[in-house]
Amino acid sequence: MNKVNVAAFLMALLVVGAIAAPRKVLETTEASEAAASSEQHQRILAELEEVSALRERMLQEAETYTSGASAPAPA
Repeated sequence: MNKVNVAAFLMALLVVGAIAAPRKVLETTEASEAAASSEQHQRILAELEEVSALRERMLQEAETYTSGASAPAPA
């Protein structure tokens, strides 16, 4: 009877391991995907800030050309 108990215990360990392992892999995968998504989000925000700064600079330069209405626009 002792061998049967040991065998049942080992089978239970195998079942628990088989259930827990994919769950751990799934959690790890979800965490890495979330980190990658966050990194991509930060890159996009940085690019948007660059574009916004460039737009502001271009508008300021355009304003200097239009403020001197008597002078012709540069070619």
